[in-house]
Amino acid sequence: MKRGGKRRILGYSLTELAFGLAIFGLVMLGVMRLYTSLKETENLSRERYHAYVFERGVKTAFVAILDAFESVCGRIASDWTADYGWGWGNPACVNTSPLPVYAGADLIRYDVDLASLPATARASLTTSIRDAFGPWCRLQGTTATTLTLLCPGVVNLQYDAGAGLVARYHVPGTPLDSRQVPTVVLTVRRRYESSGAVEQVVYRISLADVWEERRAYSRRKLYEVVRALRDFYNTKLTRETENTAPTGLNSADDVLVPWFWEVFGDDAAQVQSALCNRAGGVCANLNTNNIWRSALARRALFWRRIVQNIASIDWRHTVDGFGNPLNIYPILSQCPGLRPDTCAVNAPPVPQSNYDGVSPWLPPFSTAVYTQFCNDLTVAQPDYCRVLVVY
Repeated sequence: MKRGGKRRILGYSLTELAFGLAIFGLVMLGVMRLYTSLKETENLSRERYHAYVFERGVKTAFVAILDAFESVCGRIASDWTADYGWGWGNPACVNTSPLPVYAGADLIRYDVDLASLPATARASLTTSIRDAFGPWCRLQGTTATTLTLLCPGVVNLQYDAGAGLVARYHVPGTPLDSRQVPTVVLTVRRRYESSGAVEQVVYRISLADVWEERRAYSRRKLYEVVRALRDFYNTKLTRETENTAPTGLNSADDVLVPWFWEVFGDDAAQVQSALCNRAGGVCANLNTNNIWRSALARRALFWRRIVQNIASIDWRHTVDGFGNPLNIYPILSQCPGLRPDTCAVNAPPVPQSNYDGVSPWLPPFSTAVYTQFCNDLTVAQPDYCRVLVVY
């Protein structure tokens, strides 16, 4: 009896062990499924965080690059610089774009003329871009004209500007259209823990907010130019009105003269101090390129003289908030077709008595400041790409 009892006890123990193992297996299967589910949830959260980091990086780097190159690209080296030969057309900026491109598996690249920046500015921009994309992406390396980031999982980077996907929205050396907002299309690799399957997932990133900020910045800069030119004209008109006959002109002639033309004079000191000194009815002392320009080079000259002769204007004002070159057409009544890029610029007659009898251009005067995208004045355009100065 005792031996049989032992066998029965032993039998019960094996059954219980088998049953326990079965339960344990079920529990472990549940745990593994839960672990896989949690792991996939964690991976998805990480992926979404990386997409957020990428969005932050693109927007931060966009502004950082534009700010770093603003004065560099805006500088005009010569009076003979070709029209629009500054901004993105500046030789120091022709390899630069504020938007990245796909450079191969896990890599994105910024084409940026780092060698054109002073050492401190170059280091600061590199750090700003690196930090903006961290901690997901890390700096892979730089050259004189590129900055490359390693972003694990990136499969592609494209842009949607409304006419299909393109590899670039902005080509270095060309204008960047401020009127249209592109969408960044980021494609990343997603791996599923449960099956090991891999698929490509697309994130669409709107740049509308940063575009509006840069448009507002463009608008501020354009109106700073408007105020500066109008203030220059008003100061000149006031001083010449106070400069009465017989030295100066009479007031009836003063109000007919486009005194803002003196802003294009070669000599800053004379531009600021000169007043009409009549000889035979003509302000002969003003009849020099130092003050009242008659010899015209390319339109780059206008910006170079404005920067030289107006303290509140500097090289930042020759480009809009997107780095596009701004052009100036001084007297719009000289361009009846209102396409200033196609019209010649002529110097108005030197100030003199009976000005309405010698000048074909009389007030009110209008000066246009505009980008290439807004150079047709027969078409309404927003004031972040074109403004008129009315005197």
